[in-house]
Amino acid sequence: MKNYKTYQKILILIAFAILPIALFLSAKYCVRYVEYFPPCLSYTVFSIHCPGCGITRATVALLNGDILLSLRQNFLVVFSITLYIWICIELICRLFDKKLKFTILKAKYLWVLLIFLAIWTVLRNVFPIFAPI
Repeated sequence: MKNYKTYQKILILIAFAILPIALFLSAKYCVRYVEYFPPCLSYTVFSIHCPGCGITRATVALLNGDILLSLRQNFLVVFSITLYIWICIELICRLFDKKLKFTILKAKYLWVLLIFLAIWTVLRNVFPIFAPI
């Protein structure tokens, strides 16, 4: 385990705080131009919903405060925000030499996530209730 200096710890904490703010502001700016975004290529060409179909609409719904609509469009937006918060907590604990019992920064959890995304892709194309509106 690397021992970080105080200024390095402060810089890492600032980076964890600035990234969500920058993403929020850029998403707020991009909402104005959402009608100019290109349509999903996999749905346009193959009529298959990819795991990311509906993320733009889910982000717009989340920025407008409608969490249920965001979950309906694509729950991966809310899931990824939760995952980001958990990873930040884990990395901050590592930064201050604290151990967590459950760590998600292991290869087996990443494989589970990839398998889950594959299953999610199949489910949203087989059952219309999982497809974005």
